[in-house]
Amino acid sequence: MWQGEFVLEKDGDSYLGELDDISEETYGDTIKDVTVVDDQISFTRQGQFGVQQWKGTLKKEDGDLMVVDGQWTKEGGIAGIRSAHKID
Repeated sequence: MWQGEFVLEKDGDSYLGELDDISEETYGDTIKDVTVVDDQISFTRQGQFGVQQWKGTLKKEDGDLMVVDGQWTKEGGIAGIRSAHKID
């Protein structure tokens, strides 16, 4: 099972971030090209194993922000499903 953490910070009208993937043992991967439209989020992850496109649905449940229905794709047709929730 995938385990990791990503952090997004808003800077004016744009977002920047980093992703740590504990399963892959990669840390500090850059998150860029973040787009949030209504309840949809997408971003690009640039890391040690290449570039991935991520997307998902934002949902607030019991006061926690979550990404549900998350998916990622990578060159060569490699893909996966992910979810996330906000931690303090």
